[in-house]
Amino acid sequence: MAESARDASYRLLLYRDAVVAGHLRDDPECTQARRAFREARQKLMTAMRSSLATR
Repeated sequence: MAESARDASYRLLLYRDAVVAGHLRDDPECTQARRAFREARQKLMTAMRSSLATR
């Protein structure tokens, strides 16, 4: 789960960097960064739910 959390955090930073660089929501750079973050966040949420379900 820690690896998923690190990956989601890193992907969020990349998304933030794309926005700070001036890329708009529909720009390919921003779209790719946003999608990568959402995927990483979903993996983290799945890992967290799985961890809670085993208790």
